[in-house]
Amino acid sequence: MKSRSLSIREKLPQSSLYLDDIKFLYELISEISEDVLVKIKTKDTEYELKTIDDIMEIESFPENNFNYIEINGHRPYISIYLKNSNANVFISEDTPVLRGAMEKVKARIKMRSRKLSWLLSNSILPAIPFLIALDHAKNGQYINGGLIISLCLVWYVLGFHINFYKYSIIHTNFKKNLPSFFERNKDKIIWAIFIVPITALVTIGIQKLIT
Repeated sequence: MKSRSLSIREKLPQSSLYLDDIKFLYELISEISEDVLVKIKTKDTEYELKTIDDIMEIESFPENNFNYIEINGHRPYISIYLKNSNANVFISEDTPVLRGAMEKVKARIKMRSRKLSWLLSNSILPAIPFLIALDHAKNGQYINGGLIISLCLVWYVLGFHINFYKYSIIHTNFKKNLPSFFERNKDKIIWAIFIVPITALVTIGIQKLIT
């Protein structure tokens, strides 16, 4: 009787990948498996890519990013699924070759993991300020309590959106060709710098008028 190692599936973290990473993952699987196929779904189109030249064509996609890609290799079988609501890596057998490839996949995705997104999508953390808000409300500080509860609701909404729509983000450019986080979000950061102290001052003013 011939024994067979069990298959393994492991969850991957929320991540932002670039063309560099897709190329790396494709080449990694191509080294150990045959008939490697990459499937991509954008808002309006589905693509099937079979060669490294096809992979490089991603840079010419009309979209700046997308949220669905799967990379499958056969004989032996290994798959990477990066979707809008989840991500995982699967190997058909627990062999040294496949296990080694899986660990390299996990390390690469971990390198691109989005720490802030994990924080926002954590459904437990907002419970702490929510309890503080309830304590403020019990002590008659309704404005402060209401403001904190509003922030908690925003936290939950953002977390829901990330978990179910933006779990995986794949950019169609090489990382070096994309602007930095601060360059992409300069206007939002400037807006936040002004709006936070203004909101705090308005809240303090209303609180003083009430009391």
